[in-house]
Amino acid sequence: MYFKRFIIISLLLSLNIYGERNEILIDKLVAVVKDTIISFSDIEKTVLLYPDLRRNKDSERHFYKLILEDMINYRTIYLEYSNEFILNESDYEKVQLQIIKKAGSIQNLNIILESFDMKWNDFRLFIKEKVFFEKIIKEKFQFKISILFNDVETFYNNEYVPMQKKLNLTPKSLIDMTAEIKNHLRKIETGKKIKNWIKDIKDTYDIRIMSELQ
Repeated sequence: MYFKRFIIISLLLSLNIYGERNEILIDKLVAVVKDTIISFSDIEKTVLLYPDLRRNKDSERHFYKLILEDMINYRTIYLEYSNEFILNESDYEKVQLQIIKKAGSIQNLNIILESFDMKWNDFRLFIKEKVFFEKIIKEKFQFKISILFNDVETFYNNEYVPMQKKLNLTPKSLIDMTAEIKNHLRKIETGKKIKNWIKDIKDTYDIRIMSELQ
């Protein structure tokens, strides 16, 4: 797989056996955020545990770059706000349910965890940064963005109606589609604000990844 080829720095365990120095490869370093690391095994766990949002048009290389970017985002926001917010049990529920749903059952999830020699506490520690990230996003962007009716009308005429006609479907009226289009546009605008907010924070951090992933 691609992620097995893009690591350049190895974490080595040195053992003295009968007076000789032996180096055993135990993990590989993918990225450094401030003074913390994201390792090869972190990438593997993310791929297997978190819901797969890969689009059909995404190449394997691009997909793993997106995963690494997400992990860097989670780590950066956690480091920035970990002293300001406290997680409680309810904060974990959504992420845990998504992971269990992907695994198929709690039993299947335990099998995956065992393959990484992880206990439930290890699992909770691993997902903590993603849980924290989602909590912060919810807290920071809880207010709805106002969408002008002119923007709704423009989207309706330029995007919605042409697409319906292309699919040989009869377009619904502008009035019927207003609420749905507003929600769609609001989601897009919120995504832009979140992206810019994360970028501004990341610009203040020392973040290093492999050059070929950039």
